[in-house]
Parts: sequence; C-alpha cells; structure tokens
Amino acid sequence: MNITILLTLLLLLASCQQKGTDQELITVDVAASVPEKEIVVQDFMDVEYVPLETNDDFVVPNNVAAIGESYIVMRSRGNEGTLYFFDRHSGKALHKFNHRGQGPEEYAYVTGVILDEENQEVFVNDAGTAKMVVYDLQGNFKRSFAHREEGYYMSAVSYDSDHLIVYDATQMYKHDQPRDKNYYLIISKVDGSVTDEVPLPYETIQSTYVRSGEVTAAYTIEAFVPYQDDFLISEASTDTIYRYTRQHELIPFLAMKPTDNPKLVLEMGVSTQRYQFMTIFRNELLMPEMKIPSKGLVYDKAERQLYNMSVYNDDFKEPKSVGLNETMGNSKSYYATINADKIAEAYEEGKLQGPLLDLAASIDEEDNPVLMFMKEKR
Repeated sequence: MNITILLTLLLLLASCQQKGTDQELITVDVAASVPEKEIVVQDFMDVEYVPLETNDDFVVPNNVAAIGESYIVMRSRGNEGTLYFFDRHSGKALHKFNHRGQGPEEYAYVTGVILDEENQEVFVNDAGTAKMVVYDLQGNFKRSFAHREEGYYMSAVSYDSDHLIVYDATQMYKHDQPRDKNYYLIISKVDGSVTDEVPLPYETIQSTYVRSGEVTAAYTIEAFVPYQDDFLISEASTDTIYRYTRQHELIPFLAMKPTDNPKLVLEMGVSTQRYQFMTIFRNELLMPEMKIPSKGLVYDKAERQLYNMSVYNDDFKEPKSVGLNETMGNSKSYYATINADKIAEAYEEGKLQGPLLDLAASIDEEDNPVLMFMKEKR
C-alpha cells in the first residue's frame, strides 16, 4: 500500500470517527496459515426452505437471478433469455417472460437482473449491447437506457428508490495502467445518467485476468455485497474492502495485508454480527487444469481470528456443507440452492431430519430446486 493511499485511508478513518461510526477496521493476513473451524448454520441462522413449484411451463435450472421480499426470479440456461417469477414465500409459479432479441425493447443477453419491488420494475442488464432494459413485473416494456459512453456495466444493484449503483468493468482491460476515472457509479433508474461517483482510493488498475504462457483466463468477484443497510465493495485493485453507505459515505471496512507473487484478491460474502465470510482468489493460473485457485475464509469478530471454516446444514444427518460466500445484491436474507435430486436421494437413504425431512416427502427428483433461506438470529 503506497503512501498516497495510506494517507487517504487514514483520512477516511478519521472522518468516520468524527461522524461517530463505531465500525472497527478489520485487518487480516490472508497469506498466513490459519486454523480450521466447523460450525452449524442453524446455530446462528434461522433457516427456511422454499420449494419452487414445478409444472410443464416452469422447469428451471439451478440459476437464481434475483430475490426480493415478494418474488424469486430464476433464469433459464445459457443465453435462452427466459425469466421465471415465483412467490418468495410459497414458491408458487407466477409468470415468466422472454424478450431476447435485437430490437429496442429487447435484450441480447442477460448479464444481470435487478428486481425493484418498490417501483414494481425489473431491470435486465445487457452488457453485450451496453444497455439496460426496464420492464414491469409482468414483462411489459417500459424504457431502456445505455451504459455510459464506452462503459460496460458488469454488476448493478438497487441503491435507493431512484438510483442504481453499478460497476463499469472496462477497467479490466487496463491492467497495470493508472486509474483514469472512477468505475463505481450511482446512476438514475429513469435514464441511466450518472448522478454520483464512488472514488475508491487506488492508483493502479489490477484486473482479474490471469495469464500462463499463451493461455488467458479470468475470474469475477461480486462488486456489491449487502451489509446492514449499506454495501461492501470488493475491488481487485485495492487491498481494502470499503463500506459504502446510503449517505454516499465511503468507510474502510476490512484491510488485507499486502501480498505479492501471486497477488491475492478478496471478495466479500455473508456478513453477520459475529462472522464475516469471504473468498480469496490467487492471481495465478494452474495448468493444465486452467484453474484459478480460490478458497473460502471467515473472520470471527468475537475472537478476532481468521479461519478456514466449514459450515454445515444440520438438517442432513451426514455433514452437508453450505456456501456462505455468495450473496444476492439487495436481498435481506441469504440463500443457497439444493437440487431436488439430492434431497430425494438423501430422503430415500434416511439421511434427513428436521424441517427438511418433512418437506422431502413431497419432493420428486426431477422437481425444481429448493431454496434454503438463511437469516441471522436476533
């Protein structure tokens, strides 16, 4: 971390203290050897299972597009372009639409989906043609707008009732170049105009492309992760994770001790009062597997200790891991998906217990996935 960025970080910390922010900056050494720890998700999360209704018109892959208070949106495979809407609480199939095409009211590719239940709208982010297409929740076209000039919005979530917060991924092609502009933006939901910028303090761009000889591969990190009522921002070009508030404040949240050869990149996962889950990527390409190494970690805030942690679902009699490193941008609860065939198999083998056992009696192996919602116990 160079002197300029260090001074900026110190000024941000001082600003936070002046505003009464009680968030303590977490510091982790992700390159060090850390102990193992196992916990059960039901020990700190309330768990709810929602089986998605299956019928001839609603057969969906394990591909969650968006989750809200009232709706679950699933995506079809690949670039087929269909969005399926289910009731968030019952899993009942509601409606679907597909507007894939080249027309002004269509999308060529579904890069991401932003569910805006407050305004009864759904945004389809089409990075391939650098535009967003907005529909009502029934799929009727309302409007569209372009990404900013020469922009490429890879990630986008709802920031408030009038704005989205987006990540412009064009910087991925500028590895080791000086940062020339801000790549995290607040844009209008109406016309896409940029209303504010998030000035993350880094000077040199570090991309998530990795090369080995003539082979190039890339990994993606989730730019925006919900944290209380705000967001955590993960950026490969900085060793610090920042919290960005609804009041447009940028607050240092977690600092990673700098590493080299190879560089390590952090992505934030689920946040609870005690635990901060994260994924660490190592910027190297393993050949011939063409694999970029990664692993899940967790910081225990009570013990101030980093762990290699395994989280298990207690509704399986044999250890069944639960991933807490993936989140949904605007969801107030965290989720995992369980394929129906896995539930049916465990049921037949007598390996289920608790509420999942009660549910499994009505699950067929060819049914749609079951969503496992997890919300922190209070």
